[in-house]
Amino acid sequence: MLACLNVSGLATGTYDIAIAIIDPETNKPGVDFANTNRLTDGSFKLSSVTK
Repeated sequence: MLACLNVSGLATGTYDIAIAIIDPETNKPGVDFANTNRLTDGSFKLSSVTK
């Protein structure tokens, strides 16, 4: 599966791509993935992109 994002409205810079599965009861990340790069908001950084 290929996902495309339209970045034409974003300012030039570097952006982090992160993922989280949100628990609907707490509205916070509810799954702890078995990988590194956990961010302070509970999501996990997958990559960075530069525009």
